[in-house]
Amino acid sequence: MRKRIVTLGLVLALLLAMVLPAVPALALNSAEVVITAEGECLAITNTEASFAVGIIAEGGTKKWGDSDTQSLVTNAGNVTVKVVVTGTDLVGTASTWVLADTAASMIYAISANDIGAGTLYTHAILKSGGPTLVASLGSAATGQWSMEFYAPTALTELDAADPLTGTVTLTASTP
Repeated sequence: MRKRIVTLGLVLALLLAMVLPAVPALALNSAEVVITAEGECLAITNTEASFAVGIIAEGGTKKWGDSDTQSLVTNAGNVTVKVVVTGTDLVGTASTWVLADTAASMIYAISANDIGAGTLYTHAILKSGGPTLVASLGSAATGQWSMEFYAPTALTELDAADPLTGTVTLTASTP
């Protein structure tokens, strides 16, 4: 009986010796990497949302902001942006003032001024392809700017009860 147990023990030992090399070693065969990504965010804000010209004479001008009072455009995004400014015609129910680079009969103009760059109303605001107001505005940075409004040199149609409205748009893009 003892011989059988010893023989059985040897057979089991041999079986284990043959099976153990076939069992893979316990090892890590994968790893995880956590990836965090943030999308490019273009966002700007401006301190004023409107500019009321009020009553203005033919060929008159009105400034919106100067060295003491200016508008502030702030980069609220997470990348540096270029700020371009464009405008629209002023439209009422009885008449329209067309936006152009120079005021004329029934044509008005607006110029923008990048106060930080020290320019004086040299950027004519146009309907498309508007000028660059700020070439490089870093994330969380603020740029100072102002406008000058140039009324038409001649008004052939005007209804005092019919105010004209239009927009000036600041657009952010990557430089």
